[in-house]
Amino acid sequence: MKIQKNVSLDNGKQTQQFKKAGLKSQQKNFLGSIKLKNGNLQKDTISFGSPVIDKSVIWKNATSELIDKIARFIDKFEDYGKSNVRNGYNYSTNINADTYSATYLGGGVSGDAYKVSVDGDSKYVIKEPKSKRCSDTVWGPGGITHEFQMLDMFKDDSRFQQGISLMKTQNGNYYMVSKFEEGNPAGANKYDFNVLTHEGVKDTLNILEGMDKVDVFNSDWNIGNIFYKGDNYYPKMLDLQWAYPKYTARDYFHFVPGETETNMASYEMGTIGSYMTHLYDKTGSKNQTRDFLRMYLKERANHCDTLNRFEEIRKNVYQNPTEDVLDAEILRLSILKNHIHQFLYTDKNNEEPRDMLKMIRYQAYANFSAKQLSEFQPQRPYSETSYAEDKYFEKMRDFGKDWHSITKDWYSGSMNWMKKLVSGDDYQTTLSGYFYFPEKFGKNLNDSKNFYVMDNTKLTSVLSDGARRDYIKNEDKYNLKANIKGLENTFINLKNAASNNSYYEVGNLKTKVSSLISDVLV
Repeated sequence: MKIQKNVSLDNGKQTQQFKKAGLKSQQKNFLGSIKLKNGNLQKDTISFGSPVIDKSVIWKNATSELIDKIARFIDKFEDYGKSNVRNGYNYSTNINADTYSATYLGGGVSGDAYKVSVDGDSKYVIKEPKSKRCSDTVWGPGGITHEFQMLDMFKDDSRFQQGISLMKTQNGNYYMVSKFEEGNPAGANKYDFNVLTHEGVKDTLNILEGMDKVDVFNSDWNIGNIFYKGDNYYPKMLDLQWAYPKYTARDYFHFVPGETETNMASYEMGTIGSYMTHLYDKTGSKNQTRDFLRMYLKERANHCDTLNRFEEIRKNVYQNPTEDVLDAEILRLSILKNHIHQFLYTDKNNEEPRDMLKMIRYQAYANFSAKQLSEFQPQRPYSETSYAEDKYFEKMRDFGKDWHSITKDWYSGSMNWMKKLVSGDDYQTTLSGYFYFPEKFGKNLNDSKNFYVMDNTKLTSVLSDGARRDYIKNEDKYNLKANIKGLENTFINLKNAASNNSYYEVGNLKTKVSSLISDVLV
């Protein structure tokens, strides 16, 4: 999932701002323009009657025989296999004496992925873009043709997902074929826990710095997009659909003034914060979670660009982070982690049925964490802090002020737009996106599974004892939990009143919603 700079849903602010330059400028003759640069295959038309009518190949080890086999399979799979696999059944078929099988790996915002075996060789993944009302998942931003182009760019680097082919069928569907990569994402994985080791962090940051050097920025380094297989293997970087030229990074990701546009910022938002959540859930240990962050910051110090003032200041404290520095970083990560969660409910490309009401909790705590960081004071007296720390805390307060300002703006727009949708004053369109599903609204908000979503990151639980007390004190000062609950319940009452055509009650509840939005976004 990308973290787009403009996320407010009010007054068209959610409209994506994409520059028409560099790798973003894609022509619909893409399949004809990409040729195999290694090996002997060229784009061609399959002659044996398969509905795959066009294809491009980038994997240097691909043979004509393999490409033809996969094309034959797509023919059968498209007609008979997809629905069965998505419903949890295995699919197998025999074609020209070859045995194929497929299992469903899962679906994201923009596509579904299937693991495919050819004669027992389970080395392939086929990704199919989903049909969307508000975005073009083939040729648009983050589309499958762009993702294939990025795989082509990194095809000689075995640390990245290895693309094989992009195929177009007769009915206009597209399928991207890549190698199946071994490993697991860091953190909780089904019933297992994959530890993110020092070596894994070190290798990942080296890869991300390499991407910075070739001026490519990926806004979607979430915890599921990097696989780890152990310290004897490099991490495997997956899913490059939101990788674009670095000069466009601020179109996809919010950086504060003076902050360097680096892939490490995306990694910290999407992976480090999530992993710390998983680690704390797994161990229940504040000290172990803080020790991981300390290790990460020390390694991150090796990648700070000292030509940038902000990065130079970070480097000076990251090399030996004190408990106060850890507290400031935990608040920063809490902003980012809650922000990435709220984006699941506001991204116009999503269109997945979910309870949009839950976004309030993530937005409230991203905003509140930003406020806490903007007012941050170390637990030690300033007579005991270093000059480098003092400059760092000043920069962190500036970081918090910037995020606090934009979250109040963006999130109030989101909540007010939701008020218009719930009350029936406005309607969703292809421009606004389709993200509000009335049948999901508030249905399971208070069941046991969702009860602890109040601060889903749980990162503030690993603040030092003193910083945690300050956090709770201010949370109580603003009556934040009660106001969040009150806003949620008022939204539910507003939905019921609108459904019952109780216009007088709708008017009163809309006024109350507006007041509570101000109370929640402190």
